[in-house]
Amino acid sequence: MKSFASLANLTGIASSKKSKGKLDLPEGRYLQLSVRDTGHGMPQEMADRVFEPYFTTRKLSEGIGLGLSIVHGIVKSHKGAIAVESSPDKGTSFHLYFPLSQNQASRQETTTRKEDAAVSQPRRILFVDDEKMGGMVWKIALKQEGYHVDFFSRGVEALEAFRVSPEGYDVVVTDQKMPEMTGTQLAGELLKIRQDIPVVLVSGWSDSVCGVCVRTWNN
Repeated sequence: MKSFASLANLTGIASSKKSKGKLDLPEGRYLQLSVRDTGHGMPQEMADRVFEPYFTTRKLSEGIGLGLSIVHGIVKSHKGAIAVESSPDKGTSFHLYFPLSQNQASRQETTTRKEDAAVSQPRRILFVDDEKMGGMVWKIALKQEGYHVDFFSRGVEALEAFRVSPEGYDVVVTDQKMPEMTGTQLAGELLKIRQDIPVVLVSGWSDSVCGVCVRTWNN
């Protein structure tokens, strides 16, 4: 196995004019953050898909393919862009671009807009995923958007927390394929306790999710 090193570098101020077509950014001034490694690299057809949700070359037990997809979403939510450069045996580089604020007023306006949006949206989320790494990434991303997140890696623990405070959650987000209790089984138990709780089932396997089954169990 080849060892590799990584380097994060604040490249400085960049103009979107040079790569406007690639990055799909309006012209302006951007802060560029580049992260490079000297690892295995990857062919272009793989690099074109690295930001797709659930895309991974690893075994199912080694990762769920959400990390880069979440990074892409966070960067886009800040009106930025991310690009990848890679080739086999030559490492990989990621370039992140964030727009520079024009003045303090624009920064204050953006903050106020985010706060207003957060108030009008559900605030407390019960998040369940047996993949602890992926779950923690989601927790961090959701907290940055103003949500309070209670994360559990076991369905039975999440169910117990919900029993204690069924009115304390605005929405439940759960993975489907989990040991001990699947997402649909958990959803069925939650709906027995509180029929109006919204439940979002997440799965890379569409045939394993059945919304009708959840409602049937609850009746």
